[in-house]
Amino acid sequence: MECPKCNSSFQPRQEIQDSGTFELCLDCNTKLWVQKESFILRAYKKDGSLYCVKCREILGISHICKKCGELFPDYYLLQLTRPKIRKCKREKIKFKVRAVRRKRNVESEIIQKNDISIKPEGKSLNKIFLFLIGIISVLVLIGGWFMYDHYKIQRIYMNNFVMALYGMKAGADRCLDVCVQEQQDVLYKLSTQEISTSKKIREDVDVFLVKLQVPPDKFIEAGRHLAELNKAYNEIYSYSLDFSGTLFSYCEEGRRLEEVFQKTAMDLKKSMPEGLGEAVATAAQKYRKLKFIVD
Repeated sequence: MECPKCNSSFQPRQEIQDSGTFELCLDCNTKLWVQKESFILRAYKKDGSLYCVKCREILGISHICKKCGELFPDYYLLQLTRPKIRKCKREKIKFKVRAVRRKRNVESEIIQKNDISIKPEGKSLNKIFLFLIGIISVLVLIGGWFMYDHYKIQRIYMNNFVMALYGMKAGADRCLDVCVQEQQDVLYKLSTQEISTSKKIREDVDVFLVKLQVPPDKFIEAGRHLAELNKAYNEIYSYSLDFSGTLFSYCEEGRRLEEVFQKTAMDLKKSMPEGLGEAVATAAQKYRKLKFIVD
């Protein structure tokens, strides 16, 4: 890592935790804040430098580490000051109870003394009313909890859906870009590093697809089309590793697989329900690879 004040390199003397810690630059004696964070927190503004957790290489704007090929890598945040902790303000609700004195009703007392059969019904009615109010409040709380839980499940599904779709597009483009150049006299074979990166992207996509196995009811159709797109992506991946046949046949097969992938993606776009389409469009502003299904 590099000190932002004197630009000298140093290594942390202790293991970096998620909670963060201060490290001392031995060259300029400056206290530096180092903290481990998840990839998803890159959406927030950072004042310092980001380093890959796996290889400690500085990260740019790409979502793949250029050195180790890690897709969506977690990172170490290095900056001069400790980040501010965001706190939610809670409003305090105060209840005031004021005692109300009941006026003595002389006439009712006389009636009760003279007629023993007359019983006060006001207290019993109040208890029944309070009991009904309590039941209604409990039902409202339970309904609100179920609605929030349903919304939370949908948000998690849409986030995993977006990341799986991004991985498929990134992996397909990588395989098609480096597989064959029509102007060359021989087929272009993938290097060991390129094969390793393509394999890592495919494994990450499989991880997200496992999380999408049980979709909410409104996303069932979109989930089915995403599985079809993954099938087309796997065919492109297998094609990139198979160098048999002539140059012409290999080029034609690449064009055919690319057309199938694009057509399947358009079918997926039509099947996305309200909410999921907006989530993909929002993510496309940050992940340019997703613009192919938004435009």
